[in-house]
Amino acid sequence: MRASALLSGALMLSLAGCAWVPARKAVPEHAFDARELIQTPTQRLATLVMAENLQSLERLLAKLYLRNPAAWRAGGYASAEAASGEVMFAIKSRLPLAPLGKVRAQDAIATAFEPAFEGDRAGALAYGLGSMLMDAWEGERSPTLTDAVNAQKLANAAYNIEVAAWLVNHRTDTTGRPLLVANERTADTVNLSFEREFGQMIGRTLLMATVSGEHLRRSAIGGAQAVATSTLLLPLSALPALP
Repeated sequence: MRASALLSGALMLSLAGCAWVPARKAVPEHAFDARELIQTPTQRLATLVMAENLQSLERLLAKLYLRNPAAWRAGGYASAEAASGEVMFAIKSRLPLAPLGKVRAQDAIATAFEPAFEGDRAGALAYGLGSMLMDAWEGERSPTLTDAVNAQKLANAAYNIEVAAWLVNHRTDTTGRPLLVANERTADTVNLSFEREFGQMIGRTLLMATVSGEHLRRSAIGGAQAVATSTLLLPLSALPALP
């Protein structure tokens, strides 16, 4: 009886496996850029991570505007698309966002959740996150040999993105309504798409911090190995062969 039950269970799993065909996700392909010739592998990775983070940020902003139309209207924009375009342009160009004046990075994130703030909360949040990431990348979306990537700044940025995600889920006005409507959990609906975008940005940025720190460590080890090779291997090669 036991063997029969096990066989039946295995057959059901096998049939279920045959019915489920996993979707194929295309591997991103990138055309060759002459700039790559003056980039280390770590700097090339930094370029790709920043590009992916900016895409996540743009998707996140579009989702926020969809669920919070009052946000882009409060910013005085004609549409959500116009608002998103101005915010993303300011981030990529390292320009101030007019409604915020000189406020940027972590301060802009904090402004988005101030109860007294009457402007575009979604735009302020996205601009804060984007300008903070640009600062962590030392202002270079595509760093080259003359640019440094600071592992500690990247780690700090990843932590601040995590804080921002927490604020989105927990900050409310005096009536208990979320300052920014995002993730949704009801009896009929579970929408965690915002959480996924935040999570991907956190993961990429933390990975970049780890890789950057490891790059510096391996560079130091490589230098020490080069010295050891030049000072030790030559004398060793002059030793008489073992009998």
